[in-house]
Amino acid sequence: MMMREGLCIYLLLHLLGASDVFGDVDLDLPPNHRDMLFSLQPHLAPPGWKNIGQCWGFEENCKRFGSSNLSCPGDFNGWADSISKAEELFFKQADFGYIREQREEIRDICRNSFNSSTQRRPTSSLRCTSKLKFCEAENVMIDFRGIKDRVRTQNLRYKMDVLSEGDIQIDCDIDEKRFISEQEYMSPLQSWAPELRNIRKSEKALTPDNAECDVYMSEPVYIMKLDAAVNMYHHFCDFFNLYMSIFIKSRKSGVSMFDTNNQVLIWESIKYQSNFRSTWEAFTANQLMTLENVAGQRVCFRNVVFPLLPRMLFGLFYNSPIIAGCQDSALFHAFKEFITHRLRVPSRPVSPTKLRVTLLSRRTKYRRVLNEYQLIQALNSTRRYTVDLATFDHMTPFKQQLEVVRNTDILIGMHGAGLTHLLFLPVWSAVFELHHCDDPACYSDLARLRGLKYATWENDDKMSAVDLEEGAYKGPAHQKFRNYRFDVDEFVRLVHTLGNSVLDDKRYIKARQADTLDKEMNIKDKEMDADNHPSPVNILPSQAGSLSSQADKLARTVDTNARPADTNARPTDTNARPADTNARPEDTYARPADTNARPTFTNARPTVTNARPADTNARPEDTNARPADTNARPADTLARPAADASKRQEL
Repeated sequence: MMMREGLCIYLLLHLLGASDVFGDVDLDLPPNHRDMLFSLQPHLAPPGWKNIGQCWGFEENCKRFGSSNLSCPGDFNGWADSISKAEELFFKQADFGYIREQREEIRDICRNSFNSSTQRRPTSSLRCTSKLKFCEAENVMIDFRGIKDRVRTQNLRYKMDVLSEGDIQIDCDIDEKRFISEQEYMSPLQSWAPELRNIRKSEKALTPDNAECDVYMSEPVYIMKLDAAVNMYHHFCDFFNLYMSIFIKSRKSGVSMFDTNNQVLIWESIKYQSNFRSTWEAFTANQLMTLENVAGQRVCFRNVVFPLLPRMLFGLFYNSPIIAGCQDSALFHAFKEFITHRLRVPSRPVSPTKLRVTLLSRRTKYRRVLNEYQLIQALNSTRRYTVDLATFDHMTPFKQQLEVVRNTDILIGMHGAGLTHLLFLPVWSAVFELHHCDDPACYSDLARLRGLKYATWENDDKMSAVDLEEGAYKGPAHQKFRNYRFDVDEFVRLVHTLGNSVLDDKRYIKARQADTLDKEMNIKDKEMDADNHPSPVNILPSQAGSLSSQADKLARTVDTNARPADTNARPTDTNARPADTNARPEDTYARPADTNARPTFTNARPTVTNARPADTNARPEDTNARPADTNARPADTLARPAADASKRQEL
């Protein structure tokens, strides 16, 4: 009986795709992710669940490429000499093979041998990947008393002297030779060496009964060194690396690897403010902490994770050396599904007659499209598109932005952080980067990691750059410090090319047919219901169909399990980046056709969402700057290969 009830509950949750907790375990995941989690952690599965071998791709005994649909249809010459080798390399560089490689690198830094002097075994552990890109520790104490005054007077972001020698204590014998050899990348966002070099051996067990612990944190803690919280491209590099770190972290019996009962400690002294704050809901159910929350105290951690960092050499998402000609990473697709599921971003039916186009309108000083309304009118005149002019700024809630993008077939925009929204487009969608501004790889690489169609402006003679009245900017990356006008006919031609590729995509055709069938079934259900239960009001068939269609749309956008909105989130500009006078320049580095008929197009008028007047005083954006640290110790960052126990708190 119990097995039958458990299976029924599991199937019901599968159908709802909603937040679910089986016993005390948080299983708030998309249904296919849940099955892969059960394969990896079978003790979490409900009674009656059957393992059919589903896996992400990093697991032992997983089939080749796991859940990936990667392909290499392009030119990969110079990278591999066969399609098979090209696919293997892409999987290793940009898919769950990257996770597998990081997991294989992990080594114990502690020697967990019996200590004859203390007559006990060590209580701590420390495990890290090569070059300390990722580390995880058990029973560690970090002494934050040295920054008690600094958090009020200094901005500690990107600082490498937050801790001093001995501020991290661990109850184990450290393999000094190995540990020192891994401290090669002494850079704030490339490794955890600047912090972990301060580890020293503790003579006492760092357990809850240790009187020196002012605060004891029993839940897992993720310490985050952020790239940039106000720039979508750079901040989602933070989120993506945190997501990857969940797969690398050790798994506890009885606890889902995606459990949100954890704590995030942001390694900064200033208050965290970001328009993307709601994204943290996918990772933690608790309030965010900063160094200000722990300053002046000795904090003991039962389990602490130092996740992958945003500016790693040979990282993924940023500074990614990805093989040319290959596309469609299951890792990036899983990230998109994970975020949209946990943030309850609704997906609406595709239009049976028009493609949904979203044009990102910039309200910054530079890289504005000066004739964007002409471009929209030209698309409207073709009667092939529903055009949405979107201004995503600090006044637009991020979940609302994601809802717009998740229901877009063609995303259009200038080079800039706003194009990072492509991470959340449907699988059949296309991206049109109007002008890449001499940084051609950034968003084209991101698009192919998602497996999306991509195009950019082809003929510079049909585009004009307009410098500001105060004079042309002559510095580096000068194409990013101009505004632009685009030839209308050429613009429409390029959009048509992308539109045709979307219409020919089998996944788009399948989605359109499925939505059409759903609507037809809803109409029939309503007609049968009307026959069985006559209404005193006469409703014409055409009216019944219209009402059914509206009800269907409503039903697809309602989520009874939606998390409450974060009303305390501070808005920011998704296209802006923080001023950094010490910044140094960044090193910038197709789907099968289907012969099914395309839909007939009818008239459409463009809509404008969240438009607001231009800000001519906006500061120039540079999404490619990387932080510098004036306190860094000399290093080669380019190399490749006693308190009262009564004061203690428990969180």
